[in-house]
Amino acid sequence: MKSSYSKNEIEKILEENDFEYHKVKLPYDLSTPGADRHSTLKKIFPKSLDSKSVLDVGCANGFFCFEAESLGAERVVGIELTDKRFKHAVLLKQILNSSVEFMQTNILDETPAETFDYVLFLNVIHHLKDPILGLRNLAAITKDKLIIEFPTFSDPKFKKYSRIKFPFFYNKRPLIGVSSLSDNDVDQTYVFSPAAITNILLDHDRLFSTIDFIDSPMGGGRKIAICKK
Repeated sequence: MKSSYSKNEIEKILEENDFEYHKVKLPYDLSTPGADRHSTLKKIFPKSLDSKSVLDVGCANGFFCFEAESLGAERVVGIELTDKRFKHAVLLKQILNSSVEFMQTNILDETPAETFDYVLFLNVIHHLKDPILGLRNLAAITKDKLIIEFPTFSDPKFKKYSRIKFPFFYNKRPLIGVSSLSDNDVDQTYVFSPAAITNILLDHDRLFSTIDFIDSPMGGGRKIAICKK
């Protein structure tokens, strides 16, 4: 990686900033602390993204954005709402000498005007108060694939809150679980069965041609929906 930052400068930045969530590789064999999402990366991206455009909604510190750029994506945009994560994404962009564009906005209020070949919506949907609007907004700007990572009824937090004993049966039906924000100690609004996602995107309106579901490497009952135009 070409960077204008020295090893000492990057080490100082890592010490002074509370980086979290994703592990981002930096020059000099350094990296931010956080979860390694390369196993997910291999499941959702091809080996090359040459000439492709990528939008990552809820990009946190930009891991998937920087990786998409390294795979040859022509244009990469990351959207992050929280102040700290947005600040960290911009800082890492500078260290990596990256061309990724980061935006701080809410997709429910302002959806990008352009379209993208790949749209990532990873572990964001269950934080929205209107997730169906979010899905429709993103479907409208997806040219090829919308990739959604979401919690199901097997999610440990939801099981504890709702006292569901047999989530397997709920996941087989087109159901959406609704959390109580006043009683819930986590920022989680909804969980979804794969069948519910399918009905929303293929049945209510034909927003995609097919949807494939795979288990998320994160575990915890999470699924990844790969929605193809």
